[in-house]
Amino acid sequence: GIGVADRHPLSLFITEALNAAGLNAHLIPSADDMKWSKMLTNLPANASAAILDMTAAEVFAHPGLFRLEMRMLRETLAVMRANCLHVVDLPHVPVRALALGTRLPEFVVHPLMLKAVGGGRGSKMPSFHIDLQSGRGRSEVDWLNGAVVRFGEKTGVPTPVNKLLTETLLALTRAEIPLTEFSRQPEKLLSLI
Repeated sequence: GIGVADRHPLSLFITEALNAAGLNAHLIPSADDMKWSKMLTNLPANASAAILDMTAAEVFAHPGLFRLEMRMLRETLAVMRANCLHVVDLPHVPVRALALGTRLPEFVVHPLMLKAVGGGRGSKMPSFHIDLQSGRGRSEVDWLNGAVVRFGEKTGVPTPVNKLLTETLLALTRAEIPLTEFSRQPEKLLSLI
């Protein structure tokens, strides 16, 4: 499906045209809510998987990394609240359920997240990993986890996990530290937080 921000005179026309083409478009009241909700779905096991050269399933199977991922999501949600941004469901993506999962006990949410995130991607590596391994020297991490850090700074919300993931992945991307520094070494990354 496709989300279309419902704040433009052409929004309804565009949505109808997309639906006529069979693309399952939905009007979303706020563009910012939609963008941040989409970002929330892109964050899990993206930066950490790239840094550690591990799949999403491997990241979520490791208890310490699972907790790190949940802290990262909680920081993001706190930044969203501080900036008056709301979690909205996207077409066929229950983003509000993901947000709710961050408040549930670990023994409840861990198997659910392992199945949803780890199982959903299969053996496909996340986009940050693909960018890092390409050697192009660029990463989207600054636009995702980095945005959480910047918006957190503006509103006084601490974001240590997002900051660690952003800075570490950018250092790897810029070849300031070797790719092997954290490869398959979760405890080494966890020790930094």
